[in-house]
Amino acid sequence: MAQLAEQYRKQGYKPYIIPEGASNAIGTLGYYGAMEEIAAQEKELGINFDAVVVASGSGGTVAGLYLANRVLGLGKKVLGVCVCDNNRYFQEIIPPMVYDAVDYLDKFGKLPAGKTLQEWKEFCKFEYDEIEMVEQYVGVGYSLSCPEELEFIKSIARLEGVIFDTCYTGKGLNGLVNEVKEGGKLADCENILFIHTGGLYGLFPNADLFTW
Repeated sequence: MAQLAEQYRKQGYKPYIIPEGASNAIGTLGYYGAMEEIAAQEKELGINFDAVVVASGSGGTVAGLYLANRVLGLGKKVLGVCVCDNNRYFQEIIPPMVYDAVDYLDKFGKLPAGKTLQEWKEFCKFEYDEIEMVEQYVGVGYSLSCPEELEFIKSIARLEGVIFDTCYTGKGLNGLVNEVKEGGKLADCENILFIHTGGLYGLFPNADLFTW
């Protein structure tokens, strides 16, 4: 991609490389906006979520939620369920994305008054151990499924009529359910929001893995 971008740049174009998962500073603004929507809907519905849980493959979703949670002062627990790699990997790549994204919030006039840009950047400087992830639900690997995960996806589809995929959301929801059952990182939370981040089409090539 870098080589192609350079070729087009020489021709006078202004190419922009979107990284995997759009997980960079500007990409985090998507889920910053999602958290803004969640906060607005909480007020409309009279609901307050203790925690927000998502599957995490490249870190951008979690980064956006952490950024909004801190800037907007929402005080929620944000938990990422790893679908690949491990806790430390995400704890290392998320803080720089959050820190750099503050510049875009400033550019778009989305930072609340009361702090300078540098003060906001310092305020949004996360330490590694502040990023909460769970890694034990990766299973046999990225986009690979064990029989227990497939059975879980099938049981949720039958019980709730909601379809989760084998790569992302299936592992994410499985992590949420088990953390609640086992008294893990969500033990102190009473009202939890799980965001279904898509991936449904990943089910089609894996249809033969399910038995009915």
